Amino acid sequence: MGRTYDAPMPEPSGPSTSFDGLLKMTPLDSATQKHVARVYTALTSAVAASALGAWLQVYTGNAIPPLLCTIASFGSLLYFAMLPYGLASHRKRNMVMHAAAFASGTTVGPLVTYAVSVSNFAVALALVMTATMFASFSAAALMSKRRSYMYLRGVLGSAMSTLAWVGLIGWFYPSAFFFSIQLYMGLFVFSGYVVYDTQMIVERFATHGERDYLLHALQLFQDFMAIFVRILIIILKNSEKEDNKRRRKR
Repeated sequence: MGRTYDAPMPEPSGPSTSFDGLLKMTPLDSATQKHVARVYTALTSAVAASALGAWLQVYTGNAIPPLLCTIASFGSLLYFAMLPYGLASHRKRNMVMHAAAFASGTTVGPLVTYAVSVSNFAVALALVMTATMFASFSAAALMSKRRSYMYLRGVLGSAMSTLAWVGLIGWFYPSAFFFSIQLYMGLFVFSGYVVYDTQMIVERFATHGERDYLLHALQLFQDFMAIFVRILIIILKNSEKEDNKRRRKR
């Protein structure tokens, strides 16, 4: 039996209304629609916080050391996990979630800085592509029959184990081949996690009454960031290939 979440949480204001309208097209009941709208509202806010963190790094020339950014990101996530769910800690958990998202944005700051130096449109293109992919996979999960993608848990878990082994081998034997496997396979895996996590959020709410939309938003945020980073790297690789072709022609 899962943990039951009975405490009511304050309703978020603002953009949730637009999500409510879109979710009416899904087969979800009204209560689940409202919960999912909360999740996506919090997710949107977290993405904005991460964008601010990345912008800060670009603006300051990566003044915040990468190690400090990583420690801040993991520390915020750990602190969030330690905070109890409930009305009393809701404001603090909301702040910590956004702090974790902001710190996550600073960790990708160096990559974003490099992308800006290579192409003025790389970051914007990666963001649009990520949002499009994320929305498509989320819609597929929400429109499908409940639990229809639960089987992905085993497949994705095995794929993550494979990625870990490939990463370990690539650490000792660096090569473009192993890097490409991690890059494209990772994009495939985290796209699958968007589908799985979305259906799992719906299932946990419907079956166990799990109303922790901040936790659910944070789970989807991690999928979003993983996809964004990989798409941005792919765009940069393709841009470098195009530049090399042009130089050879000259």
